[in-house]
Amino acid sequence: MATSSIFLAEGTLATSAIMAVDAVSNEGNDNNRKKIAQKFFCAYRGPSMHPTLATQDLLEIVPYTDAHRPEPGDVILCTAPIAYRYVIHRIITSSPAGFRTRGDNSNSDDPWLLTEREIIGRVVAAYRQTGRRPVHGGTAGRLLAAHCSLRRRSLSVLIVLLRPLSRVIRHGILKARLPLQGCRFQLYSFGNRDRTDYRLMAGRKIIGVFDHTTRRWRIRLPYRLFFDESSLPLPDKIAEQAR
Repeated sequence: MATSSIFLAEGTLATSAIMAVDAVSNEGNDNNRKKIAQKFFCAYRGPSMHPTLATQDLLEIVPYTDAHRPEPGDVILCTAPIAYRYVIHRIITSSPAGFRTRGDNSNSDDPWLLTEREIIGRVVAAYRQTGRRPVHGGTAGRLLAAHCSLRRRSLSVLIVLLRPLSRVIRHGILKARLPLQGCRFQLYSFGNRDRTDYRLMAGRKIIGVFDHTTRRWRIRLPYRLFFDESSLPLPDKIAEQAR
């Protein structure tokens, strides 16, 4: 067996990627897990783990062993039992019934309950242009998740408070200084045989993405102040208009 495998996670997988996972996870039982201790890699995409992870991060993943079992705070690669795809999210709680997970950029738990058999490994590092960056789990991971949750909720409150002012700003003396000035807004789709991803563009800049897990548009600040996310079409509507 090769010392490492690389595949795509969080969204959909190519056929070769599924074979790579099979080579790593084998039959998924405890005896096989004892034999498989080396790290492997996968490419990440999507907004659900922002700011911890970003699209195009190369993730270093270590399979669990008897000495280190899954625990709350860990960022894991798992097979989502409802979505039938590979997902990288953080364990929030554990119980005899299973594990609850959530993206660091989400207010809601995932709609599934994971068993340990569905957990492939834990993310220990992410590689970007700046180099290798550790991804913390356990107690440190729980603290980071709490910080992300507080930051996200604070931003949500701030956006609600500032949205009425944004209407005044758009037509006032600051209009010429807005990042929206002179921009063309367009929706782009990037698809493969498994899934189509959608991006909202302002000129050449990506300002929003559609999150398939929550089925909501996620708009970046400060653009979120000037867009009502609910006014953007859902993929079903876009596909219907394209016919």
